[in-house]
Amino acid sequence: RLKKQRRYLLGYSGRTATRWILTIITGLVMGIVAISLVYCTGTITRWRASIMHDSVHNWGRSLSQGVIFQSFLWTNLILALMSSALCVMWVPRAAGSGIPEVKAYLNGVRSMEQKQKRVAYWQIFLVKIVGTILSVSSGVCSFMYYTHT
Repeated sequence: RLKKQRRYLLGYSGRTATRWILTIITGLVMGIVAISLVYCTGTITRWRASIMHDSVHNWGRSLSQGVIFQSFLWTNLILALMSSALCVMWVPRAAGSGIPEVKAYLNGVRSMEQKQKRVAYWQIFLVKIVGTILSVSSGVCSFMYYTHT
């Protein structure tokens, strides 16, 4: 029998080239997600600041300081509650950092959900992105994220 010879392109097999392409695509997607996360967080934070600015400068004469503080409190509270409601009601697996799950996966430990393919990872990914945007925009000090205004 003749042994099937691998084809090489510039010294790399098809498997190696595929891994490199997937790595580059993953890096590009993560870069786009990071840029959009910073942009959306900044936009919501500027919107929240403009509400406070308008309430202080335009309506400051007619509104008391308590009402202005309550508007600040309610905008932050609504954003934080929307963020937590995503994790509590839609995808509870998105709560937490995910680092223990990744460590376990890399050490070869598979949960029953992973073995049965019941996990929709795109939902977890989406909830983590939207939840981070909402929680950081609300002013909650979480993770290592901060906003630039």
